[in-house]
Amino acid sequence: MDHKPPAKLGPGRYIALTTYEADGTSKTARVWATTVGGLEYVVADVNSAKVARINANPEVQVADCGHDGLENGPMQPARARVLGPEFTRVTINWLQLTYG
Repeated sequence: MDHKPPAKLGPGRYIALTTYEADGTSKTARVWATTVGGLEYVVADVNSAKVARINANPEVQVADCGHDGLENGPMQPARARVLGPEFTRVTINWLQLTYG
């Protein structure tokens, strides 16, 4: 499958991604993100705890944040989806195009 990024990418930045454990405990991680077609894309290890939490509960919260992880705005509700491995390389390419 050949994926080409759109002509214009959104600004590259960090976002604070909050996921939830089964008992409702929140866990926030700082991740690099890029906006493509109005959607936020990040890359995470498929074996990471955040991916396991997203698979169990796709309801998340996101906020812009700095490199230090401090939030620059309010948390917003969102729904996360784990994409297949065929999207890993294309998402990394989008991040590289965004960050330079």
